[in-house]
Amino acid sequence: MKKSLSLLGLFFLLVATSKAQMSTGVSQFNMLTGPNGEPIRYQSAATSDGSAYYYENWLPASIFLNNGKAIEKVQVKLDLIKQEIHYVSEATGQEMIAYGAMVKEFYLAEPREGKMVTQKYSFQKLDGTNSYLCQHLAEGKATLFKSIVKRELTDKAYHSATVNIVFQTDVNYYLASEGKFQKIKRKSDLVELLPGKTEELKKYTSEKKMKLRTEDEMAELVNYFNSLN
Repeated sequence: MKKSLSLLGLFFLLVATSKAQMSTGVSQFNMLTGPNGEPIRYQSAATSDGSAYYYENWLPASIFLNNGKAIEKVQVKLDLIKQEIHYVSEATGQEMIAYGAMVKEFYLAEPREGKMVTQKYSFQKLDGTNSYLCQHLAEGKATLFKSIVKRELTDKAYHSATVNIVFQTDVNYYLASEGKFQKIKRKSDLVELLPGKTEELKKYTSEKKMKLRTEDEMAELVNYFNSLN
C-alpha cells in the first residue's frame, strides 16, 4: 500500500513539474538543469559558407562624393548584402560606411589574372528606389552595368542545433542608353537593346564569331556601338 502511494505521489509530482514548465514557456526538450535544478539554456551553433563581402581582403580605392569631396587612397570592402562601402578612415583608423546617397562614383583596384586592375563603380537605383553597387563594364552613349547582390540564407538540418549560413550571389546586367535603363534578361538580347545599329552589330558579332556568353564580349560590343556615328 505504501509503495502504491509513493508511486501515485511521484506521478502527481511529475505532472505538476510538467505543468510548471509549460506555464513558464520553457520546454523540457530545450532546457537542461544544473546540479541545483537551475535551468541552463543553450544556443544553436552556426557555421558560415562564404561572406557578405565582394572581396575578403581590404583593397585600395578612391571615393568621390556627391558634395564634390573625395576620399582618396583608402582601404575598402564592398558589402554586397547591405550594398554599401566600408572604408578605413585615414584620420582615425576606424571603419566607416559610405552609402549610395553620399557617393557619386568610386574606383577600386581589384586583383585580376595576377595583376591589379582599376574598376569604376557607382550606385544605381535599379528598382527605382534602392541604391545598388554597380560596376561599369563599358561607358559612352550606352553604358553597361553589372550588379552583384548577395543574400543570406539559413539552412538547419532536422534535429540539429547547427544553423548553416549560406550566401547566395545574384549577378545581373543593365544597359543605360537614350535615357532608358533596361535589365538585360539574356546576354544575347544586347544586340536588340542597343538602339539604331542592329544590322551593324549583327555583322560585327558574326565577323568576330561572338556568342555574347561572357561579360567581356558584352563590353566589347557596347564599346563598338559607342564608336559608331
